[in-house]
Amino acid sequence: HITSVYWEYGLTDKLGVVAYVPFFNRSTLNEVVRPDGELVQSGDELNGFGDPEVRVKYSLYREGPWAVAASIGLGLPLGNPAGGSTQLLQTGDGEFNQKLLVEASRSFKGGNGYATATVGFNNRTQGFSEEFIYGVEGGIKAGSLWLIGKVNGLESFKNGAEDLSVNNGIFSNNLEYLVVSPAIAWQVGKSWGVTADAGFALRGERILADPSYSVGVYLDL
Repeated sequence: HITSVYWEYGLTDKLGVVAYVPFFNRSTLNEVVRPDGELVQSGDELNGFGDPEVRVKYSLYREGPWAVAASIGLGLPLGNPAGGSTQLLQTGDGEFNQKLLVEASRSFKGGNGYATATVGFNNRTQGFSEEFIYGVEGGIKAGSLWLIGKVNGLESFKNGAEDLSVNNGIFSNNLEYLVVSPAIAWQVGKSWGVTADAGFALRGERILADPSYSVGVYLDL
């Protein structure tokens, strides 16, 4: 479970800042019991602050319906990489990473539709492998409702330390996945609305492939 804040702010017509702050992460480990009732492993839990990310985004090109932007992000290791009584639970990965993203977008139907493609590179430290990031997203506006579809993927270069011992999960080393996510965004008021999406893994390595769900509230200030 992750509760977070995502914030974007334009400094100029070309330069902006982006911040993602997971201020409450909850990680749990289920109790394991044999059929005869013998306890194999006790349950565990960890609550805490996660690893925030701060990015600087710059507009490289904007002409008509087309736009291209690049961003550089810093992942700050403020979460707990080994917590709980078992030391198996995490709210962060314990490493300082640098992420480069390039996004190309096109709007359609006078702003009532859009498509975006993203590629990127994540340089991880502390012996973690570097990662290739890619994704596409599209949306269509119907009245006050946006219907959105996303496909996001992550591939590991598998060039990290061979003896690195990291728990499985969203903070794993050599993590890989391909996820399809339908989403909706409903503009309730003039400057605010609600969002909901679900993620379904088509492929995953070193991560559980169960569906994920999220809801949120957005403000346009």
